[in-house]
Parts: sequence; structure tokens; C-alpha cells
Amino acid sequence: MIPDLRKGQLDERWGNLIGKTVSYTVSDYPDINVSAAVFTDRPTIETLTSIPLNVHSTNIKTIAAGERLVYSLRVAFKKLSDYYSTQLFKTEPVRSNIDFPFCNFYTIDEKKYYFAYERWEQERRKFMNKKRIYRAHMKDGHSQCVLVKFTRRYSVDAHRSASDANIAPELIAGNEVYDWYMAVMDDISETYVSADQLDIQTQRSMRGDITDAVKRLHERGFVHGDVRDVNVLIRRASADSHLPSVKLVDFDWGGAIGKMAYPSGINSREIRWPEGVVAGAEIKTKHDLEMVTKIGV
Repeated sequence: MIPDLRKGQLDERWGNLIGKTVSYTVSDYPDINVSAAVFTDRPTIETLTSIPLNVHSTNIKTIAAGERLVYSLRVAFKKLSDYYSTQLFKTEPVRSNIDFPFCNFYTIDEKKYYFAYERWEQERRKFMNKKRIYRAHMKDGHSQCVLVKFTRRYSVDAHRSASDANIAPELIAGNEVYDWYMAVMDDISETYVSADQLDIQTQRSMRGDITDAVKRLHERGFVHGDVRDVNVLIRRASADSHLPSVKLVDFDWGGAIGKMAYPSGINSREIRWPEGVVAGAEIKTKHDLEMVTKIGV
């Protein structure tokens, strides 16, 4: 059920329209496929589920799944129809922030705190390919700026522990948004710069301080898993000298020592990992420390 838009009508006003497509496949193995479609700068369609129709009457689980699907579709169609019947022909935009995620708040103890997105950090940092990190400002009356990161895997515990030890930006909130993690942290870009933005000599001179920060994380019972220059912040020369010289970021792979493994999509072509680092292997403290030695190389 995708909105019927005439040629030329799909402009910025209708960004982030959401629709569902349902197809019925007739073959030796008939099934019902449900997909979701989102219009941004281009239509994006992704399959959500597929329910087989040729199941035996004793296959209770599959039959129940089909029943839930039919019920869910009835609810979804009604809501989508009601929503778009009031939105499609408005002269004002449906929403103006089509370049940003739909979630514009985080929760702490069930209380919502709203923020407004400003920009996608990838536009400023080439290394952030595929990273969904956005700069935003709070809407509660003061001008605090935050970074909002969306990722499929994140260690809130590791980040919070590092933040408590003052070796990471303050983690304001870590929420689950459907199947994603949303980490909201303090924006410290005015006082810190990513190590990859510094010259090689400066990077090498900071290895000792980086090692100290990584060891402090280990002492608190956590590994990082991805200690590269892009995930290390160095205090700017203009910043207060009493601030920590190094802070760690990007705790996507972090977690408790002895319990974390490298993801299946680890980049082994462009990054020189320590020996033994492969998809599915345990993330070890010695890997973190060896990665420090590769900074500035």
C-alpha cells in the first residue's frame, strides 16, 4: 500500500513517507511476503517477513505467526490510510528533517528528552563511512549539544564505565530503538579532536597516554575491540590542560572481558589487525594494547 504519487510530486515535502507492500506468490511453495517502503531521496524497500501458506495443520507456531501477521496488517493498513488521507494533500511539508532519523528524543526513567538534529557528521568526516552519527541540540531551554549515534551493536556498560573514569565522553543515554541502539553523548568537539586528524608525529607521541586510557578501561573489566586513531580523541592544544589528554569513543564492539567477539563484518582488507583477530574470535585485552602500537604508523 504505497501512496500513489504522480510524476513530479515526490519532492522534499513527501520525504519519509512509509508504506507497506504485500505480495502473494503462487508457486509450488506459496507464501505471503510483507515489505516496508520509505521515500527519502529515493525509494527504499526492504522485506520484513515471509509466511508460508503450505503448512501442515499441526504446525501451530507457523499458523500462529500467520494469524499475527494478518492481524498486524489490518491494524497497519488502517493507520496508514488514516494518516496519509490527512497528509498527502497538505501544502506544508509532512516533515522538514527528512535527512535524519525519526527518533528525536531519548528516555531516562521513562521521561522523554527531546532534541533537534543539526547535521550528519559524515558530511564533515570522511572516515565515518556507514556510521550513523548526528549532531543535535537539546530542546529543553538550554544550548547543550549532543552526538546521537545509531548502531546495531553497542556496549552501554563499557561506555558508561569509561565515562565514569573520565576516559570517554559522558554517556547521557543509551536506548534501544526497535532493533537498533541509540547512544546519546556529550559533544566535546570544541575541546577534543580525533587522532586521525593529527600528524603522525603527534599521534606517536600520544601512544603512552592512549595506552594508559585503554588499561584503565581494562581495569574496570571491559575491552574496547576497535582501538584505532578514528576512535581516539586527543585534547586540543587550546583546551584546559587539566582535562584528560585522551578519551575513547565508539564502543560498538566493547563489553565485558572474556565475553565479546569480533563481528562478522570486520574489515580485514584495509585494517591491519593483531594476529588472531577474525570474525567470531574473542576480543582480548592484548588486542586493544597492540592496536595502540599501530596508531601513527
